[in-house]
Amino acid sequence: VAHHRRPARRVAVAAGPIPAWWASAAQPAPGLLDLPTEGISPDGVIALGPLGCAVLVEAGSVNFGLRTAVEQEALVAGFARVLNALDGPTQIVVRAERVNVDAAVTELRTAAGGLGHPALSAAALDHARFLAELAGRADVLARSILIVVRSADRAGGEPLVRAADTLARSLSAVGIVARRLAPSE
Repeated sequence: VAHHRRPARRVAVAAGPIPAWWASAAQPAPGLLDLPTEGISPDGVIALGPLGCAVLVEAGSVNFGLRTAVEQEALVAGFARVLNALDGPTQIVVRAERVNVDAAVTELRTAAGGLGHPALSAAALDHARFLAELAGRADVLARSILIVVRSADRAGGEPLVRAADTLARSLSAVGIVARRLAPSE
C-alpha cells in the first residue's frame, strides 16, 4: 500500500513550486527523493548514516564471446577468485544505454578532408560509413558497470577504501579495467 501511495517520479532536491506544465492529471507532481547519504569524504567514502558507508568502483568489461574455450575457462576461474575474495556486502550494477552515433559520424566526415594524407582521409570516411551502417542495423549500446563496496561500520572509511582498491587490482588481473571513483564522480 505504501508503494502505491508514493509518487512515481522523484527529484533529488525540492526546487520550489511545481511548474504549471508539470502539474496535470496525466503527469502527477514528483515527490522528494530521500537518499540515505549524509556526505562524501575526500577519499570517496559515501556516509550512509546508520546504514554504514560505501565506496564506488567503476569497472570495464571483457568480450567473453571472442575468447577461446581455454581463455573463457581462465576468465571464469579468475572472476570466481575475485568474487570469493570479497569479505563484505558488494553490489554490481550493470546499465546499458542506447548511444546516438550521428555526431561521431558527422565529426569523422568533417575531419576527413583535413587529415593531410589521402589514406587517412579514406580511413576516416570508411569508419564513418561503418558506424552509420552499424547504427542502421542494430542498437549501439554503451555499458557502464559500477561496483558498490559496503560496510556496516560508520567509521570504516579507510578499510573500505583499501578493500575497493584491492578489488580494482584483482579485477585488473582478470583483464577488467577498474578504478575507485573520486568524490566528484
